Amino acid sequence: MAGYARAAGSNDILFTCSAFGAPIEAAAATAPIPILKPNEAKFNAAFALADRLAMITTSKRAAAGMEEEFRAAAPARGSGAQITSHFCVGAFDARRAVDDAAHDRLVAQRAAGFAGADVILLGQFSKAGAAGQVRAATDRLVLTSPDAAILEMRRSMEDTTPGSTAC
Repeated sequence: MAGYARAAGSNDILFTCSAFGAPIEAAAATAPIPILKPNEAKFNAAFALADRLAMITTSKRAAAGMEEEFRAAAPARGSGAQITSHFCVGAFDARRAVDDAAHDRLVAQRAAGFAGADVILLGQFSKAGAAGQVRAATDRLVLTSPDAAILEMRRSMEDTTPGSTAC
């Protein structure tokens, strides 16, 4: 996929599924352009913002992989941040039933009661749709993978494109 994206003229590549961790890393090691893992930008932003982080997920399997990625990245970024995952019961089933409203409501309800975290991370890319409701339910900063990735890729392109300006 990375080779195809590069051949099509891409300047950066963003993978959006964390299940492909090892292949993404292999592609990044050989690609002549920046390749971003699904949660990389979100974690980078979180490291710069706070030390106490809460992450909402709807898949325990995905949570384990994201926690592992986070804990490996923290020391490399000079961060002592700690993350606590919070499983959102019923949200995955709502999404599978194509009930986005119920999914988003459940994620927001899960976030509403957080104490002890300065920033809330919405775990998977598919949680981003709930961001508005989560922000309305809490006074904490909320980070999503798509938003953080877009900002990081934009900075990357501005840094590498001669004469570029912000959009």
